[in-house]
Amino acid sequence: MKTLYLIRGIPGSGKTTMAREMGLEHHYEADMWFERNVPFKKELLGVAHEWCKQRVGRAMLTGQDIVVSNTFIRKWEMDAYFDLAFSFGYTVIIKIASGNYENVHGCTKETVDRMRESFEV
Repeated sequence: MKTLYLIRGIPGSGKTTMAREMGLEHHYEADMWFERNVPFKKELLGVAHEWCKQRVGRAMLTGQDIVVSNTFIRKWEMDAYFDLAFSFGYTVIIKIASGNYENVHGCTKETVDRMRESFEV
């Protein structure tokens, strides 16, 4: 069974750590685009998410399990990944990271609080 794991949660909830602990070869997140290209800029977030989706689509050609760890605050933000999973015959498992760690991405407390309030379960 080919599985796509989607890990969601607010900044500082442990998404990246949870994904790394799974030990899968194919782990992607929008933050990786920023780490490889430019410091975080909100106006480039769409580019980073598109890069992430493209990487996942390519990885699905291998038939191996994949993990994506992004905030996915709103449920619809996962729709493109569900579409990919359907197209490539993957089962989707959603995990929610709920830790409370220091956020390493520079999000303000106000931003994190707003994301927490908007998070759809």
